Amino acid sequence: MVKGKSVSPSVKLNTTATKTKAAPSIPPLPPGRPRLIRLPEVLARVGLSRSSIYNRIKEGTFPSPCRLGEKSVAWSEASIDTWIADRLDCEKVTA
Repeated sequence: MVKGKSVSPSVKLNTTATKTKAAPSIPPLPPGRPRLIRLPEVLARVGLSRSSIYNRIKEGTFPSPCRLGEKSVAWSEASIDTWIADRLDCEKVTA
């Protein structure tokens, strides 16, 4: 603290409300329409780690993603559903 000067304990905050646009409501796709899903949803559906998924892609045992842009990919929902169904069918055969 500087001698002879007091520091005000109150701090002025900008209290003006900022207006944010609400995200547009996107209706769900009708059943049967093709859909692309991103990695977090793929991880949640298949129960594998990110590294396991990419290792299996290299081995050819997991569906490859579609490139959406320079740094983004997504998987066909149908290909992931088929992969899951194949694992479930395999479980029935070995049981």
